[in-house]
Amino acid sequence: INAAKETHDAEQKRRERQQQQMQPVYDYYDNSEFGRYEFQRPVGLEERLHRMVALQAEAVTNRAAVEGVLEKQAPLILEQVAVSIKRTAGEYDDVFERLHPDTMQAIREAVDALRPADAAASKRSQPPSRIFPELQDQMNPLFLVGLFADALGEKVLLDAIAAEIAAACGDGAKAKPAPIKNIERAIVKVLEKYGLDFSSLTDLARATIECQTEQVLLAVLRKLKEAVQAGKAFIVRIKHRLDDTFEALEFGGYRDILINLSFSDGGHIVELQLNLAAFVHIKGKGGGHLAYGTARMLQAFESDTT
Repeated sequence: INAAKETHDAEQKRRERQQQQMQPVYDYYDNSEFGRYEFQRPVGLEERLHRMVALQAEAVTNRAAVEGVLEKQAPLILEQVAVSIKRTAGEYDDVFERLHPDTMQAIREAVDALRPADAAASKRSQPPSRIFPELQDQMNPLFLVGLFADALGEKVLLDAIAAEIAAACGDGAKAKPAPIKNIERAIVKVLEKYGLDFSSLTDLARATIECQTEQVLLAVLRKLKEAVQAGKAFIVRIKHRLDDTFEALEFGGYRDILINLSFSDGGHIVELQLNLAAFVHIKGKGGGHLAYGTARMLQAFESDTT
């Protein structure tokens, strides 16, 4: 109960900070500089600010309600959430444990072979736009104009290389293009996660290759390596979340491989996700991830709660 109260207190303070940070972003849209770049005014940003105000008020109300409701319901809620999370995590674990160990070792080696020489370095940031090189300040919302301009062009290359790799691996691999990240979502992510550093957005252009088996996934990684060796792509960063050393509980048991890459040395960074179909199927059922979201809201994974 105390953890839930703290959650809503933190939500209230976070939304208040977001309002203070977001206002300058809105003010930029009254600046004639945006017209110079012919960047369409995003739809919904004003509504987003109003939503943050509403969420702040809602957090205050929720905190008061939590004291009465959770005092009676928290044990039951957490028990139900725990059952759902354990069930879904168990399904993920069952899939993971059935993966062929030799193939998984080969996948680990293939991932290591793809890692850049500075793999130990922290996350790479987006470079200034090549289309609008004058937009240098990554803390300025105008920097986002250049990012979106670059992402639109890089997405064509990303979709093409994903389709090429999937086709080379047969029917067991399926390329799944994704739309450019929504601008409102991009701005909120920068506010909530990156402290207004727009250069941290490395997934504006993204795509997925879904693999039916771990053997197909290995083939995809090898084809990607061929593309890298041919100079078609440059690996920036890899998150190998299918490795047995990865703590999947933080993500509800879900596992995949996330690859940041670019199509020129030091160029705009995009994201390629490599998924196993069995994990995607479990995730698609939804229940476990909804329960996991509830558990995080209640801070169920904090030691004080458990």
